[in-house]
Formats: sequence, C-alpha cells, structure tokens
Amino acid sequence: MKIKYLSFALALLLLLTGCGTKTPEATQQIFAMDTVMDFYAVGEGGDAALNESSQQINRLESLLSRTRQGSEVDALNRNGSAAVSDETAQLLQSALSLCEKTG
Repeated sequence: MKIKYLSFALALLLLLTGCGTKTPEATQQIFAMDTVMDFYAVGEGGDAALNESSQQINRLESLLSRTRQGSEVDALNRNGSAAVSDETAQLLQSALSLCEKTG
C-alpha cells in the first residue's frame, strides 16, 4: 500500500515540475542571401541574440553577396579586381585553397 501512495506522489511531483514559469521564446524572420531565414531562440536574451544574428548575416551579405549590387564580391565579379576587406580576402583565399585541394 505504501508503494502505491509513493508511486502516486512521485507521479504528481513529476506533473507539477512542468507547471513552473514559462521559458521566454523569441522568433525572427529575415530575408538575406536570397533566402528566407526563420530563427528561434529559447531563454533569456533571445531577442537580443536574434537581432545580433540578423545584423551579422546582413553584414556578411553586404560583403559577400554575388547578387547584391555594391558588395565586395559583386565588385570583383563586375570589374575583375577590387579592394576588399581583410575578412573577404581571407575567405576567398580559403575558398581557393579548398578548391585546389578538392579539384
């Protein structure tokens, strides 16, 4: 009989653990890199994390997009050469190195 009550009490406690405060959730949708992106964050600071993420994605797109007029890669494609940031130069060098290694 004690085991029956103990089992019931444990089951009740397990059910009550889900009744606490709700964890904050944040969502955001952006269009970048010719793609619709949906982001989802759980926990404190989720909105800030999503905002920072979308800013970084937009920053990278402004440097690396082949279709966005005015990006560094767009300038390279149109002119054959262009002054680029260190970040873009390092990424392009890594891409060329990988291309050589993989054929």
